[in-house]
Amino acid sequence: MRIKVKSADANFSLRLPSILCFNAIGAAIASKSIKTGLKHSNTGLTTHIPYSLMRKLFKEVRKSRKLLQGQPLISVDSADGAKVEIWI
Repeated sequence: MRIKVKSADANFSLRLPSILCFNAIGAAIASKSIKTGLKHSNTGLTTHIPYSLMRKLFKEVRKSRKLLQGQPLISVDSADGAKVEIWI
């Protein structure tokens, strides 16, 4: 995974191996974080995304890398000229 930020006051790039972000441990952490985050929010929403479903989601995210063929997953341009791009 690669995150690239360009703006007037900041210009950096962060590279992380996708397997470190989208693995079994990451799925467990994400599932637990969503549950506790919603529990402590003031919205009153409650949900539970099971670990097995989160694992399937992470596997599909890793597979989508081949479909994108080098194109960014997210590309955002702001009015002040800042740009953020995320590749898987």
